Amino acid sequence: MTKKVMPTQILRFFIQLISLIFFPLSFAMLISQIKSLYLAFLGKENFQFNQNFIMLIVTLIITIFLGRFFCGWVCAFGSILEWIHFLAKKIFKKTFEMPKKLDSFLKMIKYLVLVYLIVIVWTFGKTFYADPWDAFDNLLSLNFDIKTYLPSFVFFVFVLILSLFVNRAHCRYFCPLGAIFNIISRAKLLFVKKADKNCGKCSICSSTCPMGIDMNNVENYKGECIACVKCVESCPRLNIELNIAKTKIDPRYTSAAAIAGMFSVASFFATAFSIEPLNQKFSSSKPSTTFSQSIQSENNSGLQENQTESENTSLVTQNSQETTTQKSASKIYKDGTYTGEGFGYRPGLVVQVTIKNDKITDIQIISHHETPSFAQLPFEIIPKEIIESQSTNVDIISGATRTSYGIIMAVEDALSKAKIENTESAQN
Repeated sequence: MTKKVMPTQILRFFIQLISLIFFPLSFAMLISQIKSLYLAFLGKENFQFNQNFIMLIVTLIITIFLGRFFCGWVCAFGSILEWIHFLAKKIFKKTFEMPKKLDSFLKMIKYLVLVYLIVIVWTFGKTFYADPWDAFDNLLSLNFDIKTYLPSFVFFVFVLILSLFVNRAHCRYFCPLGAIFNIISRAKLLFVKKADKNCGKCSICSSTCPMGIDMNNVENYKGECIACVKCVESCPRLNIELNIAKTKIDPRYTSAAAIAGMFSVASFFATAFSIEPLNQKFSSSKPSTTFSQSIQSENNSGLQENQTESENTSLVTQNSQETTTQKSASKIYKDGTYTGEGFGYRPGLVVQVTIKNDKITDIQIISHHETPSFAQLPFEIIPKEIIESQSTNVDIISGATRTSYGIIMAVEDALSKAKIENTESAQN
């Protein structure tokens, strides 16, 4: 039998390819925004309204109506896993069928991952989380920092191997973002319906579904469906229907055009209405005790009686030579503006740090060679968190780990230059 040409799948492939090129880490950006909203709800951080937040809101709204379209059409990681499985089938000429009961059981893991992420990682700040997206991030940036992200790379390789046998293994079993979209899309308006459940035994519709959905009970799997409409186009008897609010529609162009068009418009507005430019200034008048405590730990114990005086005294030259000496000795950093350089995705990430009264008061991104789509979020958040916590020990941005570390590295480089012993030795 001649295979049918599926125009929607051709269009879908090109949309996936465009998303891989222009939005390769969109999944990490969305989960990072959800994390920021959650932490803002807990009062642990101030939420920043930016273009990524606009993308999150638009994506969630579309998900409510159309389901997990993001997973099936936009997510670069899911697309790559699907292509790997497709190539494996072509090369090995065999299809592995996951037992239905085992498949249903494994699909519950992603909810456990989501709970672990929210409770352990976000709420209590535990850092251990083997995220394959970090490995994917490193590969895209050509860093190959396997030692630092060893658990992530191990999980990443495991997912790739599993995808040779099971289509979209990570999307089915482990993805916390997929779990969120699954819950949201339970009441979606767009859904697939099998008109006649006793149409035959070919099971083409079920075998073509990337998510392994049993099409005989497709109504029970609304949350798992990624709106790829493969089942609709592959059915030789045209027995699978695509419905919006119980109205049958032609999936060949309607759903693809709607999904692609809506996301393209969302992307345009998100880019056009950026809240802040990349090269920007960050300042705060709210110092934290963390940085002050780290400064105090470096002071000599014999000067503890002068700490209160040194914190409340201005930097104007004192009349007493002894008081000046004691004050200078109790300070760690010299007031002024210092530049530092770090290595993000590429070298040349330069920041300017302003110190006043042993506190970081201002951070500017002076120059960089980072990819704008990767750099936007860490450029907005990392400097502000450093200033608020008065420490470089801040959380990195998922999906932009190298840029985050580059900023931290550059700030630490500037702080090392600001240390009094270093500035005095440089003057000598």
